[in-house]
Amino acid sequence: MSLLLSMIVWAAPDASIMNAIETGQLDQAEQALLAKREQGTWDLDDQMTLAAVCLGKGDLECAEYLYRESMRPKPRTALAYFGLAEIARVRGRMSRAKDFYRSYLKSPLPGRSKGYDTVAEQRLNALITAPPVTSLRSNFKPPNFRELSWAASRYAGLSFFPAFLGGDIGCRRRSGMVER
Repeated sequence: MSLLLSMIVWAAPDASIMNAIETGQLDQAEQALLAKREQGTWDLDDQMTLAAVCLGKGDLECAEYLYRESMRPKPRTALAYFGLAEIARVRGRMSRAKDFYRSYLKSPLPGRSKGYDTVAEQRLNALITAPPVTSLRSNFKPPNFRELSWAASRYAGLSFFPAFLGGDIGCRRRSGMVER
C-alpha cells in the first residue's frame, strides 16, 4: 500500500471501505465515503480517508478541498498539514511543501504518528538540502533545429534495426513457415 493511501489507516473507516482501499478499488471506496457524507454519517475520519483516496487517485483538487475544509474554522487534525504538503510537493511547489511539513511536525493536533513524523522529517530534509531548481536551469540552452534534426535522424535509424532484425520487415509469417 502506498504512503498516500496508508494515511487512512489511522482513521479506521468501515471494513468494506477499508477492503476496497486495500484491494485498490479506490473508485468504490470514494463512492462509499461520499454516500456516508450524503447520509449524514460523516465524520473527520471519513473526511481524511476520502482526502487520502482522492490523493491516491491523483485528484489533487478534491484532496486539497477536503484537507482545507478540515482546517475551517480552525485546524482539527495534523494530517491535513501532511496531506497539503504532499499535494504541494506533487505540484512542484517546494516552498509551500516545506511550510506544510513544518506545520505538521509542530502541530499538537491529533493525527500525528511516528511513521508520518519520520516521512515528514525525511521529505522536509530532502527539500531543504535539495539545490534550487532555478540553479539547475540557469545554464540550460535549448537545442537548435540542426541538433534536433540530427537527434531525430539517429533515433529513426536506431528504431529501424530492431524491426528488421526481428523479421518484421522483409519477410512474412504464415502458419509457422517463413517466406522470403
